[in-house]
Amino acid sequence: MVIARPEIRECEELKQPQRFKTRDGIVAGRKGDFAITAYGVERYPILRDIFLGAYEEIGRVGDDIVAKRLIHVRRAWEVLDDNATFDYGDGRGKVAVPRGSWLYQSDETDFGTTHYEVKHAGHVEAGAEASMSGIDWGGRRDRWVLMLGMLPCVLSLLALCAVLAPTIAPSWSWLAQALICLEVALLVAGGIAVVAIKRQRWMLKACVQSALDLGREFQAAARLLGQPESTHFPGMALWRAAQSPQPVSTADAHNLLQSLKAALAGRLHRLRQSMEQAHRREFLARWLTVAAVAVVLAANVSLIRGSHSVLAEFAVIWLPTVVAAMHGFDLRRRSAERLAAMRAFADELRFVQTRLYEREGASVEERGAVLVLLCRAAARYGQHELQLALAVEAPLPV
Repeated sequence: MVIARPEIRECEELKQPQRFKTRDGIVAGRKGDFAITAYGVERYPILRDIFLGAYEEIGRVGDDIVAKRLIHVRRAWEVLDDNATFDYGDGRGKVAVPRGSWLYQSDETDFGTTHYEVKHAGHVEAGAEASMSGIDWGGRRDRWVLMLGMLPCVLSLLALCAVLAPTIAPSWSWLAQALICLEVALLVAGGIAVVAIKRQRWMLKACVQSALDLGREFQAAARLLGQPESTHFPGMALWRAAQSPQPVSTADAHNLLQSLKAALAGRLHRLRQSMEQAHRREFLARWLTVAAVAVVLAANVSLIRGSHSVLAEFAVIWLPTVVAAMHGFDLRRRSAERLAAMRAFADELRFVQTRLYEREGASVEERGAVLVLLCRAAARYGQHELQLALAVEAPLPV
């Protein structure tokens, strides 16, 4: 699986058929398709449905459009044959695909190719699709971030104990050596863990998994807005529903609404839990800071007066490390950004939840506006999760 990077691109809605010379060959664009200018020079056509699912229009004058390519997940397979070709179908053209390029799938029925010269310029590899299922990457990430965040504190404690042990009892020199050996072993293990986390892309997989799960939860809203649901590319369905809604009344509309209400309640509950945990961490960090500052000041005053207490020296050196570890826990700055996104998303979900219950007998059109908001809110929050996937890295525990 790969993640398409966000980019601002020039686009044009085609009013008549047009042929494009791409890196791989001639591809035909049909009326209603969109022509994309990528990497500054290359132009190629994409289907209207794919444009609505993978791009967000941010400016338009006539047929000329400026759009942002959204971060979205794709399946990709590397081409291993020197004589591979790809047929776009429906008279759109057949092109040669060089060895090392990608054959990709971006929607349930949409396939294409990415030239080997630009595939890494516009994508980040997330790993095999099989590795994304069966493992709770988010839980694994949180546990290891906690352990790595607290490791500097533990290392400082071991070093201080190793220094103090011989001063308490000269016969404890063996204990000092054992503590230093343990400190070295933990530091090496922490470094190996960071390398493993980066190589296996734990952070990225956790965020991708979170975004995909979120999109799947609200596929009922996309169906009520006239879009087929998607299992592997749920974000595409949500963006299409948000940008080109066609509210429909289906035979199973009641069941879809009930499942949507259940999804809203479940997601709000999980958001509330996550925000409460974040607030508890902030509260603990704030008061631990205040307490540590008070103890360090008292210890320093004691040292200035000439009372060289082993306990005072211990507090002066070690407690600031504890505070630093607490403030570095869970990548605090990223956590704060995520908390702000959670609050905004929770507010939007509460609004949608209230309107769906207040207007149970509303017409298809009245209900459509609320569902468009839901699809856009869920899609944007999924974008935030994927943005974290491209930005977050595990820190070295020193």
